[in-house]
Amino acid sequence: MELSAQARVLWAKSSQLEYGKWLPLYIHMSDSAEVADLLWYR
Repeated sequence: MELSAQARVLWAKSSQLEYGKWLPLYIHMSDSAEVADLLWYR
């Protein structure tokens, strides 16, 4: 799936080495929240 430049603004964790590989922003935010939770409680 190829995204427009405007759509790519909403995505995170894109790979510059592997064109076309990306994760949606909501997954990036979920991953970040989980890491923050682990850091806070450990």
